[in-house]
Amino acid sequence: MRHVAGWIGGVALSLSVSAGVLAAPAGSRVIGRQDRVVAGGKRVCVVDFVYAGRAPEDLFWEEPCAVVTAKMVDRRELEALDRWARLDADQQRFVERMPGGRVLYVAGRFSASVYPVDITGTSIEVTVAD
Repeated sequence: MRHVAGWIGGVALSLSVSAGVLAAPAGSRVIGRQDRVVAGGKRVCVVDFVYAGRAPEDLFWEEPCAVVTAKMVDRRELEALDRWARLDADQQRFVERMPGGRVLYVAGRFSASVYPVDITGTSIEVTVAD
């Protein structure tokens, strides 16, 4: 099996080739995290992620990556973190409609958010802990 990865037209591409057959691209996932220094010398964590079938996105979390958790979670994991109840009924539906029922969850020392895609097709921040 051979793995091929790259960018085409601003879209991440990740394929596995086995005996001339292309396997499906990887689903929703966190691509990576990287510290960046912004104005005033403050360090922030840039989280790169992609939802299956969508272009890659990034977000800035206002803490260094060393104290930031970024992962794809489903309802069961949000319930285990005591975060599911913080979402209203519409937000819960947005999370459940995400590809594979998984949504980006980002948490730092003082707060946590999920990033579902709303009805306009935009990833939105929903705070689940302060």
